[in-house]
Amino acid sequence: MRDLDRPVERVLWEVANESSGDGTVTDEFAAFLGMDKAPSWGDSTDWQYWVIDTVKRHEAARGYDPHPIGMTMQFPVADQTKVNDPLLGGHAEWISPGYDDEIFAGGGHPMTPGSPPSRWYADPPVADGAKVVISDTDHYAPGQGDALWAWKSFLRGHHPILMDYGLIAGLEPAAESVGGQ
Repeated sequence: MRDLDRPVERVLWEVANESSGDGTVTDEFAAFLGMDKAPSWGDSTDWQYWVIDTVKRHEAARGYDPHPIGMTMQFPVADQTKVNDPLLGGHAEWISPGYDDEIFAGGGHPMTPGSPPSRWYADPPVADGAKVVISDTDHYAPGQGDALWAWKSFLRGHHPILMDYGLIAGLEPAAESVGGQ
């Protein structure tokens, strides 16, 4: 964090996106990342809590208006069903949860062929107001978000953000309604 001549308004802080939660990845996933073997990344939970508390103390000491600070789903984690526990139990004002479905307790992923979708995608839980929830499809259904998911998430009190590879390359064929010729 950098001190400025004046405080910055309308900013959300994020410690780290998908920082390690003391789990391991498979050798196949490590190979996908270009690694010879699966690394041990450790557990960033205590560090993230420290960053959150330090930023809050720093802003208070400087007399700055506090900015909401967030923590996102950790990857990998030792027990996928508990992936959101550090988010819900920490001091962050906003969180971005991951898939915690019981069906994936023994491993697996909602993107595995034949797997059911995560509840966060198919039937998002109603927000309880304890934390602001930024619901990111990348954390439970990469590339699968659609308008129905966005509406379900929004109407249940979440702030949806969409990771959609289909929009990166543009629309084909280009439609007049989106400025195509």
